[in-house]
Amino acid sequence: MNSLSSITFTRSPAYPTKDIKHPLLQYRALNKPCVKLYPNARFLTIIACHTTSLAKVRTILNNLKYLVFATNRIVIVNSVGTAHGKILREAIEKSSLDIEYKEIPNDSCLDCGKWMHYINNYYKKTHDYVVFTNDSYLIHGSVQHFYNAMYKRGTELYGYNDSTQIRYHYQSYLFGIKNNFIHKFCNHFERVKKRLKSYMDVVGNIELQLTNIYASRDCFLKIGNLRGNVDKNVFFNNDSLYFQLKSQNLLPFTKLKRITGDRKEKEKIMPVTAKPKPNRTPPVVPMKTPLQPNVIQRSRSSVRSHRSSLRTLVHVNEQSLVIV
Repeated sequence: MNSLSSITFTRSPAYPTKDIKHPLLQYRALNKPCVKLYPNARFLTIIACHTTSLAKVRTILNNLKYLVFATNRIVIVNSVGTAHGKILREAIEKSSLDIEYKEIPNDSCLDCGKWMHYINNYYKKTHDYVVFTNDSYLIHGSVQHFYNAMYKRGTELYGYNDSTQIRYHYQSYLFGIKNNFIHKFCNHFERVKKRLKSYMDVVGNIELQLTNIYASRDCFLKIGNLRGNVDKNVFFNNDSLYFQLKSQNLLPFTKLKRITGDRKEKEKIMPVTAKPKPNRTPPVVPMKTPLQPNVIQRSRSSVRSHRSSLRTLVHVNEQSLVIV
């Protein structure tokens, strides 16, 4: 969930290696199979999806290549009655993977509603961490470093990366919560559920509030306050940092909006009733030399290029859909 009204790609000077030195060292130390580093750890990953297009089906099947590993149980919660839900369900059933598949009616709570449905009706509290994710992005490389870092750190909330767009928060496409503290998330959801009438309501009341719910929190990539990245979404508004992190395997993701374009209506963030807590993140160090960003609008050729790259990730057709 990201509060974007439009997509632009921005260029700025390359970030010095020292700014990403710590996560690079952490990545190299933890980018190992979870079963080898922490054989007794148990994870549950809930994937919320809404398969209204084949691109969403391809995305889920592609991401399963990286999310399925020995100590991680996978649950998919899809919207019932979608145009391509049957294709995904049959692909899961035909595979040899032990994946739990559920379908529920879609509503204005979106992915958060699907996560909560599974937690409230099926979860047995048998895992160390529950990871929440969705179908908004493609995974290009191993994410086991994230699971290892989360287990090693041991905080109640662990996000993949932070952001200071609108306010300080963890982006909600991939985050985990320690088993004994999931009730905090559930209680918050029940308090704000009636306010969740639109996509932007979910952003304002769920994504932007997660860091307020948990005092014990951390994330793998602390980039929200990097010079030149303040008040930006790294996936769309800061290509220099995005591609640098991606080339180092620190951010092995592509948002589908970069491929399909942003077809959502332009909306404003709805006001949040709860008074936000003050931002206690470290102050931003000003640049010694001014940035000279060059804002580049998305070109038709780049759209075609991204769509072509998506088609090569997972080979899918409506008759035969396999995980490769």
